[in-house]
Amino acid sequence: MTEKWITTKLGVAVCAISTAILWGSAYPGIKLAYQALGIGSQEVWSQILFAGCRFTLAGIMTLALSFLSKRRIALPTGKEFRSFLLLGFVMTYLAYLFFHVGLANTSGVQGAIWGSLSTFSTILFSHFLTRDDPLTLTRTLGCILGFLGILLLNGGGGPSGFSLSGEGCLLLNAVCFGLGSVISKRVSYQKDAVFVSGYQLLLGGAGLLVTGLLGGGRFPHVDSSGILLILYLAFVSAGGFALWTSLLKYNPSSRVVIYHFLTPLFGAVFSAMALGEDLFNLRNLGALALVCLGVSVAERERQVKPDDRAKR
Repeated sequence: MTEKWITTKLGVAVCAISTAILWGSAYPGIKLAYQALGIGSQEVWSQILFAGCRFTLAGIMTLALSFLSKRRIALPTGKEFRSFLLLGFVMTYLAYLFFHVGLANTSGVQGAIWGSLSTFSTILFSHFLTRDDPLTLTRTLGCILGFLGILLLNGGGGPSGFSLSGEGCLLLNAVCFGLGSVISKRVSYQKDAVFVSGYQLLLGGAGLLVTGLLGGGRFPHVDSSGILLILYLAFVSAGGFALWTSLLKYNPSSRVVIYHFLTPLFGAVFSAMALGEDLFNLRNLGALALVCLGVSVAERERQVKPDDRAKR
């Protein structure tokens, strides 16, 4: 994956949509894994333990990929380790602690809709914390169209009901994801994206694992289906974050994150298919059209030239 290709419209679209499909499949995947492992909606420590297993495995997978591509074991310097620790804490530990707890207390479709808030969070953090990624009129219009699609997907009135353990946790997940995306862009500059993702996932996952164990988390029922789902979700995280970190490294955050609107859309569709939740109707086809239009409008932003990126 070269820098030149991943900054083209086709490269950004292919990588970002692939990431959205992977992350979208995680919504029903987690719900199914909770069922297979016997984890109830109120068993917070077990949910955190599950997240720890998932992301620790994802970190190992990603670092193994880095090893195979570089043919050597890359260890971070002291400064890199501190940066990776911060990124892992915000974008893996905090974001996915809130995500796994919140999703346990909402439906897959509803959780996917709330997941769209991470798009706005990333764009806003990019606007206020970076100097070269402003919230332009075009991007604003694209975001509005995309969010209208998400609202239409949910019946036009936004997510119904609000609980701290459900929607509240998903809101905090969106905030942490947005902040983490900005940190990721800075940390991955002039570094191998797979290398950065591997340590981010491993450190954040290890923190979740220890937290879940110390809290008394456990899996009441373990069988082959539960194990396979954990392995699949680890792969989703490894592949998704490797692509996402690469995209953020070589492109403005707001140019990439607009595709994140597709993650809740895929999440809702996959949840309906795998969990039998209600989704398919003409209203949702209209929502898909609005989201795709939002992506198209936001993509009219000019591409950042390589020499512009070098000035950052």
